[in-house]
Amino acid sequence: MGLTPSQWRASALLPENENCRQIDLADILKIKPITLVNQFDLLKASGMAVRNNELGDRRACRLSIAT
Repeated sequence: MGLTPSQWRASALLPENENCRQIDLADILKIKPITLVNQFDLLKASGMAVRNNELGDRRACRLSIAT
């Protein structure tokens, strides 16, 4: 699939944490939020995942599997 181990971990945990905030998934993965941002950018670019802006807080994003 062309994923790094870190990207695979994030994508594997995303279905059971659908629509979670980026910061929450980073906490689950025990990584810094900026690290997840970089990994998720690559998942998004490959069409595997989607980042949605949270209403009321333009800095917060919710993550989900691409459909």
